[in-house]
Amino acid sequence: MTDAPRRALPGRDPDAGRAILTASAAVIGAALLLGLCYPLIGGRIYQGSDLGAYHFPVRSFYSQCLKNGQSFLWQPNLFCGYYLHGEGQAGMLHPFHLLIYRFLPLDVAFNLEFVSGYLMLYAGMAALLRRWGLPWFAALFGANVFTFSGFTLFHFIHLQAIAIIAHLPWMLLALDAYMGARERRAARWAWLALAFLGASQLLLGYPQYVLFTVIALIAGAARFVGHPGAFARLFAVGAALFTGLLLAGAQVLPTLDVLQGAQRSSNPEFWREGSLHPLNLLQWAGPWFFANGVAHGDPVHEYALYTGMIPVVLALSLLVRAPRERQRAMSALTCALLGGIALILALGGYGGLYGLLAQLPILGSFRCAARHIVLVQFALAALAAIALAECHTRGAVGGSRLARLAAVLALIALVAALAVRLYGGPARDDITDQWLRILLGPALLIGAAALVSFAPRWRTAGLGVLMALAATDIGLHALPRVWDHKPQSSRYEALRDALRDELPRDPAFTPGSGVYRAHGNWRVARLAPLGLPNYLGYVGLPPAWTLDPGAPVTRRVAGVRWEKQPVNAPDWTVNEDALPLARLVTQTVVSTTPRETIGRIDVATTALVERPLALPGGSPGALRWVEHTPGHARFETEASAPQLLVFAQRHHAGWRATVNGAPAEVLRVYGDFMGCLAPAGAAEIVFRFAPASLRYGLLMSASGLLFALAGAGLAGRAAGGRPSEGGD
Repeated sequence: MTDAPRRALPGRDPDAGRAILTASAAVIGAALLLGLCYPLIGGRIYQGSDLGAYHFPVRSFYSQCLKNGQSFLWQPNLFCGYYLHGEGQAGMLHPFHLLIYRFLPLDVAFNLEFVSGYLMLYAGMAALLRRWGLPWFAALFGANVFTFSGFTLFHFIHLQAIAIIAHLPWMLLALDAYMGARERRAARWAWLALAFLGASQLLLGYPQYVLFTVIALIAGAARFVGHPGAFARLFAVGAALFTGLLLAGAQVLPTLDVLQGAQRSSNPEFWREGSLHPLNLLQWAGPWFFANGVAHGDPVHEYALYTGMIPVVLALSLLVRAPRERQRAMSALTCALLGGIALILALGGYGGLYGLLAQLPILGSFRCAARHIVLVQFALAALAAIALAECHTRGAVGGSRLARLAAVLALIALVAALAVRLYGGPARDDITDQWLRILLGPALLIGAAALVSFAPRWRTAGLGVLMALAATDIGLHALPRVWDHKPQSSRYEALRDALRDELPRDPAFTPGSGVYRAHGNWRVARLAPLGLPNYLGYVGLPPAWTLDPGAPVTRRVAGVRWEKQPVNAPDWTVNEDALPLARLVTQTVVSTTPRETIGRIDVATTALVERPLALPGGSPGALRWVEHTPGHARFETEASAPQLLVFAQRHHAGWRATVNGAPAEVLRVYGDFMGCLAPAGAAEIVFRFAPASLRYGLLMSASGLLFALAGAGLAGRAAGGRPSEGGD
């Protein structure tokens, strides 16, 4: 088969054929999006897994605070109080989130956030591939493959992951536009786009996924190294990313603040957790090899490498026939290198490289190296789109060569699967015992190779069939797993009614009162936005404890009146001796080791502190809890002598206190909680959460705006009047 461009057949309009293919790709993308989102019609939302355990409860709290004019920085009903904004995954200072959760109903805002990530990802991938010189149908095909890949569909439960990855193609597009800009105005706009897109990613508060974009940008920038004027432009690109970091300071510094006090494993093997087992490479020959769809993987969504058989074969076809056009060839080479590096990083402890990166500051706190799969699937989608464009331009691929390559790979996969199944020791349990499923993958791989080899002979119809089959393959593989998370009502009243039988049956139980706490399973933790204070909770960066959180005395001091032991027990236990969340004490003991000391004191009358307070003793005075909103509490006390107000809210350096309007010291009590000295007589004591990390972060963001204004002009000068090679 010749590689020469085909001539249009008599009576056929090549432009009409491309238009049909473009329309078909768009319809396929719309169908996949509808398949993902149609269950949300009628105000329902997905609440399975992290969506129900974390994302929706947090956004419910966030929305309530915005609508009520309250601070959303501190969530008092998780972990005995938690710096929720610093944890970051709700993106609380992102302009888009501030807008939708302030002015839209909660269910509408939540579903809009869910859908917007996929829409942004789809549009960005299509625009990037179009920028790389691909026809619209190929660009839309690549967008379909990446937007609805195994990774992105399986990770629908992680809103922030999808939203951040949705920035990736747009940032690569801004990079390419800046490096190829012919005019200073265009260069300035591209530079600003890169800076603000970087800031938008960081404001979404999931830095591990920002790292993936940085890796992709390094790969994208490498193609320009050595071109005329490239050094100055690449330096300006670095300045744009630094500007984005400054602009996002209001999130970056609070996240570092929370990270410093987070409970992270001290195990030197921590970075190996979540490594992609090499056996998962067989997924490219079909996930049917595996009983659970993946090998050595739990949860499954972290290891979903499969993106459909046809995109894999299309990418392989570039080995048989490389693109002639320089821009396509460079794009294909860049994507291949990026995918290869990302795959090594995804292998984690099996790849030999990730361990070195994990020793670096901050990077060592990231878990689940397998998440680099997202870059593998990005590269695969781009390669498949380039190959599809080549099929349209140059006709059918050399059938025999591609068929032999596919047959060899299918045979290797089959032999490997059979060997593991028969002799693989513990790994054999990953391989299904259904022989027809084991044979299905290799057979479909060879069949896909045959389709890719010969479908271009049928021109528009053949390529349309390829796109439709690719979408059907990944849709049937991934969408059912999404649908398993059956959407539910987004109204918390309905959730509370559904959980009525699980709530404590105790006259003292009044959600929102704040007098005591509950320690239950994750279903009860979902009610935290309703005002049910939880002893623990579920977040990405759980706080470290000074005391032993599993000890009964710790739960007593924390005010845990209702608990389930174990947490999945059917009935609640009522702890009658639970201490109120706010109380006055007249005796203190100085201790630098609260975990050891707390068992030797009467916690009902004595508090552990870090320095002597010289209290005169006596009986506790009167305490009235006047006001309690997120990040703010006001008390009125009446005491005959100075006493210690113990407030069983988690201690953080961001808490400020005033006594009768004058600043007062916030003391660390029992190692994990806080307090303040109450003077003799009547007093008003106010606690307010105002962390320095946010204050300095806002100043950092303001400086980023100034830097952006100045940097855009300098970036235009750095670009000069001549584009770096490789741009348009």
